[in-house]
Amino acid sequence: MEAPPAPKEAAEAAGGAAAPFGAPTSSLYAVRDTAFAGRGVFATQDIAAGTPLWCSEAPSAHVIFRQYRKEVCGQCFAYDGGNMLKTRDNVVGFVFCSPECREEWRREQGEVGVVAWTEVQKLCKGCPQEPEMVDAYTIAPDPTDIATAWADASTTAATISTARSSPHSVSKAQLKALRNARAHIAAPDTLAFLLSGLLAHYQRPEAWPATLALWPNPTPYRSAAELDEHTSTFLQLRAVLPPVLAVSFTADVCAALASRDSRNSFGIRSLDDGGAEFFGYGTWPSASYFNHSCDPNVEKRREGRKWLFRCARDVKVGDELCITYLSGEERAMAVQGRMELLEKSWGFECACVRCRAGE
Repeated sequence: MEAPPAPKEAAEAAGGAAAPFGAPTSSLYAVRDTAFAGRGVFATQDIAAGTPLWCSEAPSAHVIFRQYRKEVCGQCFAYDGGNMLKTRDNVVGFVFCSPECREEWRREQGEVGVVAWTEVQKLCKGCPQEPEMVDAYTIAPDPTDIATAWADASTTAATISTARSSPHSVSKAQLKALRNARAHIAAPDTLAFLLSGLLAHYQRPEAWPATLALWPNPTPYRSAAELDEHTSTFLQLRAVLPPVLAVSFTADVCAALASRDSRNSFGIRSLDDGGAEFFGYGTWPSASYFNHSCDPNVEKRREGRKWLFRCARDVKVGDELCITYLSGEERAMAVQGRMELLEKSWGFECACVRCRAGE
């Protein structure tokens, strides 16, 4: 694929207004506020169909669902139609499409990262395969509930850290906090998502502001049980992972990951069947500025860990550049079904031209 245009300085691309940290920048378009969707990407000149627009690199946090971890490459997300991949690394709980991908994964994770994933794999052995279903009528926790839960978790995390750093002078309360955290029933997908984000924060701190620049969802948890799962998983990680990671393993970082992922994540799907297999999701901060339309003028395509964007048809200056959040089958749904799915999954009522026309 032809390379997208070289990025310009954000202020230049936006015509003098500074773009959010980590937003896509180019002489072809600018990130601007929208009436209904926060911020979006708008053409600053006519753009021809087929023009490369952007390449979004590795995610700031992601997860491959546990039931797919023997079928999806842990590095490049390659998928072979449900067949088990042969290059395995049972110590960390991942499989790979090739020895080269396994070595690249280990290189990117570094020694500390490999140790961290090894500890998480130990926690996951013997735990239930499938997550519990969330009752559709459960009341979601409000921002006050969420802030209180994470504040309490932060206090407990400090107690756990003290118990780990001073094992010979630990109090009963500190020992209890440490044991309770380690004994928590593991939630494999939540563990993997939080650990991937926390390791990215530790290894690439200069990129963290791009995640923080995304619009947060103040109520990202569907239920009190889901909030408890996140705070308990955070404490479990603090109880078992290398102490050197403590600077990244904070309650604030975990809460920020959940609030930014909630409305900004991209599904990780199979590539050769219209995305029929949904085997994970992740947050690519720069990609999140492209809003949804049921009649998109931008084509997005995953290539390994990258998302590539190009014009699907000719675009006029001033037009918003939009992708679709839907898979192939979902795009074929009737308008009511599409709108309900978008509201449930991404929290907005679609007002694109196609939906307004009832198509």
